[in-house]
Amino acid sequence: MLTGKAMKAYKSLEAYKYFVIGKVQDILVWTQPSKRNWSQHVFVILSKVTHSMNLGEPAVRVRVALQESGSVITGHCTCMAGTSEVCSHVTATLFVVRKESDVVRNRTCTSMPCEWNKPGKKKQEQFSEAREINFSKPKPTS
Repeated sequence: MLTGKAMKAYKSLEAYKYFVIGKVQDILVWTQPSKRNWSQHVFVILSKVTHSMNLGEPAVRVRVALQESGSVITGHCTCMAGTSEVCSHVTATLFVVRKESDVVRNRTCTSMPCEWNKPGKKKQEQFSEAREINFSKPKPTS
């Protein structure tokens, strides 16, 4: 017999598997100021999650809204369980968002292109076609 706690653990493991094997695709993120607090932003995330068993079916579409602090405002999915806001597809999308935010937050200066050794801007040289260039020896000036 499965208890509610065991079922919740199973579902979170299923969502993690979706995340690990790359079922979450086409992630889009929009940001907008919060209506309650203009200094806070709300992030709206859209993604597609492919099915684990029905490969011929189109991917389910996931919508998640997050506060800047990381709190989930809402999450919906087009699967049958997604209407009640508890589905593995939403959780798998949140796993991807968490991983990407950790990657951005922990980025070091050595993982980005060189910023301190860029060549300076020089005067742009003028180029001409070869037939327009005078290759004769210049006359000595007196």
